[in-house]
Amino acid sequence: MGAVENVKEFSEFVKKFNDIELNRRILKLEEEVIDLSRDKRRAEEKVEELQRTLKLQEELKFQSPYYFAAGTLHHFVQVVGNQSD
Repeated sequence: MGAVENVKEFSEFVKKFNDIELNRRILKLEEEVIDLSRDKRRAEEKVEELQRTLKLQEELKFQSPYYFAAGTLHHFVQVVGNQSD
């Protein structure tokens, strides 16, 4: 049984005493528990989203659009640079 269900069950028990102030406090507590439960769920969803993003980021690999063999790019830069002299 979750916190929300426990508070509701306790609320039903307290209603038997017909104490208005106690009933108000229980209702306020019930609202707070529900709000906290929603916040927790939103946080869990955000964590799941960030974990998916991180996993995707780890799977992606940068691949240069230039397919020069080792040293070729350096040679190309030297040749182009010498042509302008």
